[in-house]
Amino acid sequence: MKTQNISPIKSGLTTLALIIMIAFTFNSCQKDDLTSMNNEGNQNSSNSSISDAGAKMPSAGMALVKIDHMAAKSMQPDYSVTVTSNGNIVFEGRRNVKFIGRTYLLASDESMLTIKKLIANSNFLNIVVKNEFAMDAPQVTTTCTLKQQPSSEATYAYTVKSLTDINNGYPKVLYTFRTSIEKQLQIQGLIGKELND
Repeated sequence: MKTQNISPIKSGLTTLALIIMIAFTFNSCQKDDLTSMNNEGNQNSSNSSISDAGAKMPSAGMALVKIDHMAAKSMQPDYSVTVTSNGNIVFEGRRNVKFIGRTYLLASDESMLTIKKLIANSNFLNIVVKNEFAMDAPQVTTTCTLKQQPSSEATYAYTVKSLTDINNGYPKVLYTFRTSIEKQLQIQGLIGKELND
């Protein structure tokens, strides 16, 4: 029987090459799984007419408004919705909603015009929320990006502000603002119930 001596360098290079191939294969599979998870959601109802089949991630636009409903330990809908400057809507249902997962929609030109007017007329920077601490109460965080008057003719300044309320209709101006935005986005079918419930 003939024995073959393999140099430690050659053996080490072979092992390294195998590790790299395994890591590359694992990483590729993981990216495919994440892509399908980001573009597909599960619907809680088999007769739902809403689907994101073929939905693709939209081109990036500046987020104008993000409304994040956090149900805490309640049975309230738990989801977030973001609308961007170019009319893209990103809905992410987490629980207690009809559509679970992330889907992308496109707002109509008319809805975008209304949303931009709502933002411009909201006086959002001056809204004050005074909440009592309420453990495990459903909360809603509304984040708005506002274009400020330019400090010079060459640039515009943007301010981003977030307000969190405990989903009790107070302050009324914030509640009215966010429910008006959500109605323009026409996401009731994804939530599975009226927005005012």
